[in-house]
Amino acid sequence: MKRAVIYLRVSTDRQAREGYSLAAQRKMLDEYAVAHDYEIVHVYEDAGKSGKDILHRPEMVQLLADARAGKFDTVLVVWFSRLTRNVGDTYALMQIFDRLGIDFISLTEPFDTTTAIGRFSVCVLGAVAQYERELTGERVLACMTERARQGKRTCNDVLGYDLSGPDNLVINPREAKIVRYIDGTYLRYRNLSFVAEACRKKGYVGKRGRPFTPEGIRKILTRPIYCGYNSYNGQLYKGSHPPIRTVSTHNKIQRLLSENVAGRKLQSSYRLISKDNA
Repeated sequence: MKRAVIYLRVSTDRQAREGYSLAAQRKMLDEYAVAHDYEIVHVYEDAGKSGKDILHRPEMVQLLADARAGKFDTVLVVWFSRLTRNVGDTYALMQIFDRLGIDFISLTEPFDTTTAIGRFSVCVLGAVAQYERELTGERVLACMTERARQGKRTCNDVLGYDLSGPDNLVINPREAKIVRYIDGTYLRYRNLSFVAEACRKKGYVGKRGRPFTPEGIRKILTRPIYCGYNSYNGQLYKGSHPPIRTVSTHNKIQRLLSENVAGRKLQSSYRLISKDNA
């Protein structure tokens, strides 16, 4: 029997709900393997990973390492877009597979990579997949930007707030107390490590139950959401949620943080809120 591996990927929960789940893909490919006398020697699963590149997908990186080690002869996927949505990676993967003598089969898009027209078809399909990914990204950016302009929330999980319907946030009194403690302690001692240690001594933890680190404290101190603003794609928008800290307190904290670091990149992240943002 021919040795084959299965590669599975979903990038979002919505894809999984709409029938693209890892389990659904696996079932289709298992049935194909049985019908065509393939021995499945391994299954690679990248859950919650975008197809825009290879290096950020651990299982895809491992698949290529195993391919170079000669551990299989064929790669099976349900849709070509599961393998990649980047036209550059398409060319690279096809060259690697061709050099190693590995066949590539997409269950729903029949083509033969052993022929010139087949390789051309794969590259065209890769370009289409990249176009669809970029188009989706543009639509998401436009939608989220409009949400921000309307004052609707642009995040799902933030210390100090709970979700209120699909569009807004309400203050979580217990967590807001932690945010105010962090603000006040930093204004008094001006040291991120000291604030993180003080929070640990009080038993304060983040939204997901993790102890605070200096970097976690810095992120809380720099988030404009706490003074009533949403941030998206580098822009500030007045939110419809109630603030936890005042704008003047926020700006004072940013100035202190900026004075305590070196380097333009870090200093530029401490953004003041001006009257133009109101």
